[in-house]
Amino acid sequence: MLSDRQTFAKLHLRWFLATVAITIASCGWYATEAWNGPRWPGGGSLVGLTLGIAAAAIIVFECALGLRKTRWFRTARWLGSAQLWMKAHIWLGLVAVPLVVMHSGFAWGGWLSTLVAGCFALVTASGIFGLVMQNV
Repeated sequence: MLSDRQTFAKLHLRWFLATVAITIASCGWYATEAWNGPRWPGGGSLVGLTLGIAAAAIIVFECALGLRKTRWFRTARWLGSAQLWMKAHIWLGLVAVPLVVMHSGFAWGGWLSTLVAGCFALVTASGIFGLVMQNV
């Protein structure tokens, strides 16, 4: 439950603080590179490539939640609890948003990258909506 302050602090405070710290650190690195460069860094720069790889790794992990819920891995204790996976799914999914935006260099690009970014935005928005509905 996210709406109750006691429950939120107990279950999600560390994840929230880690999300904020990762976002601030990546934004700081991106801003430093943007300030020192002739244009906004994109996927071809070191910062853009690194943030893109991090976002891609998070997205692969996000997709692994479906595999975690299958009958083969549902009872695998070595993978961690389902609650841990859901917390990681929520907070890492939110971390991926600014990473993807900075990887793109704040530009849509061509039709394919626009389509992929639109799908990513739609999936993120539906996840946030589902989380709100679950907690209301």
